Amino acid sequence: MDLTSQTLTARRPLVVPGLYKINCDKHPWERAWIYVSPHDSVAVSDAQGHFTMKNVPAGRYHIRLWHEGWTVKRKAADNRPDYVPMQDARDVKVRPNEDTSITFDTLSPITTDN
Repeated sequence: MDLTSQTLTARRPLVVPGLYKINCDKHPWERAWIYVSPHDSVAVSDAQGHFTMKNVPAGRYHIRLWHEGWTVKRKAADNRPDYVPMQDARDVKVRPNEDTSITFDTLSPITTDN
């Protein structure tokens, strides 16, 4: 059976919270990231870097921004680049019936070797 012209799919639920890296089997530059959150207060930015989180209850929160990075840390045996992840984190107070705005402008490399 020739499978080269068929698209194969697999469905598996991701139920353990965390960040998952999915690599393409054919192209070392292609990868996807999936974040499984233990709560529903998560957002993905648009092409301009903006995001919105709706219906966040009033209170104090710690919010973290994460990006794969753009500096190559090393290359794997298959010549796939591994980038230094970047992050920023802020404490924020959400007030009842008000919009809250946050600017992340100081991304720093994550120094742990994950």
